[in-house]
Amino acid sequence: MSATPKEENSSSSSDVEVTNAELGLAENHFSFPEGHFGLSTVEELEMAIDHCKQIILEAQEMSDRRKSLVRKLVNLRLKLQEVKEVPETLPEDIHMVLGHYLEKKQVDRPKAKRFCEKCGGNIWGVLTAWYECQQCSYSCHVKCLVFLNRVCASVKVKENPSFITNICPEVGLSVQNYRCTECRTLILHQANYAEPRLCDYNGLYYCTLCHWNCMAVIPARVLHNWDFEPQKVSRSSKEFLQLMKRKAVLNVQAINPMLFSYVEELVLVKVK
Repeated sequence: MSATPKEENSSSSSDVEVTNAELGLAENHFSFPEGHFGLSTVEELEMAIDHCKQIILEAQEMSDRRKSLVRKLVNLRLKLQEVKEVPETLPEDIHMVLGHYLEKKQVDRPKAKRFCEKCGGNIWGVLTAWYECQQCSYSCHVKCLVFLNRVCASVKVKENPSFITNICPEVGLSVQNYRCTECRTLILHQANYAEPRLCDYNGLYYCTLCHWNCMAVIPARVLHNWDFEPQKVSRSSKEFLQLMKRKAVLNVQAINPMLFSYVEELVLVKVK
């Protein structure tokens, strides 16, 4: 008898707890999600990374347990990179989490509605303080700071400043194990489950908290079809595309030389 999605979700949570214990993380770390370990020293992080690698080798290939461990390994390495790169002293109102330089904003009267990127709730600027990333403008409640699981878009831009050049390379929900790409929430086209939303930029599915139906021009559609019509993208893709907007990383001549034959404007700017 096959397990229901709810049963699978329950077993997955159990696997995560076991993984935390095997990595030697303290009991109080169980309340934190993936991406936040509370570790501070380089030695602690390097020890946890080595231990995680060993457990991954022992885990069964393609299992949910192994995938969970790989995600934890990635987050541990990001945390190690943060510890090594962060200045010895940061201003008191700046917190560095997963590449975000989060500045504490004081109470003000916002010009437009502001929402928390983590829980999706309103940020009432006239009543309370909040955090905003100096790099990608990620915003969150003070109470949500320790639950962040989205890597700053500036980290992705720094590590791999390139665009996806295939139009919406969708892989399907089944390949994602019916889980949100970012937060791993169970997503299904059924009642009582989070709604799957497709990101037109990377072809992956997200839950409603990670995909707000934001609109953005898709580089691949411009390259292949000269189509500037904005499409729906996830929040992480929106932030990435915003930071990449002015970067000259596309070689139109190499990717789609036929475009010069159909678009007069390109002929005028073509470098010979």
